[in-house]
Amino acid sequence: MESGLRGVSYFEITVAGPGKDLHSGLFGGTLYEPMTDLVHLMGSLVQPNGTINIPGIMDQVAPLTMDEEKLYGNLSFTMQELYNALGSTTSIHENDKDTLMHKWRYPSLSLHGIEGAFSASGSKTVIPAKVKGKFSIRSVPDMDPEQVTKLVQNYLSSVFANLKSKNEFNVICLHGGKPWTTSVDHYNFVAASKAIEEVFGVKPDFTREGLLSLN
Repeated sequence: MESGLRGVSYFEITVAGPGKDLHSGLFGGTLYEPMTDLVHLMGSLVQPNGTINIPGIMDQVAPLTMDEEKLYGNLSFTMQELYNALGSTTSIHENDKDTLMHKWRYPSLSLHGIEGAFSASGSKTVIPAKVKGKFSIRSVPDMDPEQVTKLVQNYLSSVFANLKSKNEFNVICLHGGKPWTTSVDHYNFVAASKAIEEVFGVKPDFTREGLLSLN
């Protein structure tokens, strides 16, 4: 039975420079390229192991209680189920407890795409005049979308300032949805759990999900 849902804050970074797309053979090395700035900004957000680099994000996460931690020890979940869903064994964590905790009760940051850049098959040596990077943060209790947005904007503004680029930069939050969670000791959950156990002979797992979607 689901007792929680991660929220989502979806961001768009815009970097713009020249008045039009340019040919790298003619102009490469003569200007601050928007794509170079954007790739640096997006690469600064998160580490390969999933650690979010934005200061203050983890400070908002509700502490793990002993009662909550106990729930992770009795779930009918295996790493093989994750591997089957991924179609690979490229998991960050090696055990089911850490995997589920980072799937349900800790935030994550994912990079989604770049708008305005060359993406077709083949070769093209264009320097894009303006590019937009898309990424999102899956939020958990007690994270607040407005505070998350401020932290993201402050961090990226600082990173961009250190580039000393002459390009124009902006980052906005396109959507901010709050996470949701409730106590598994609520009488509705207790009653439902007893009913499932009586009918099916098994105790239900209390799970959380992160399936709030913008599509």
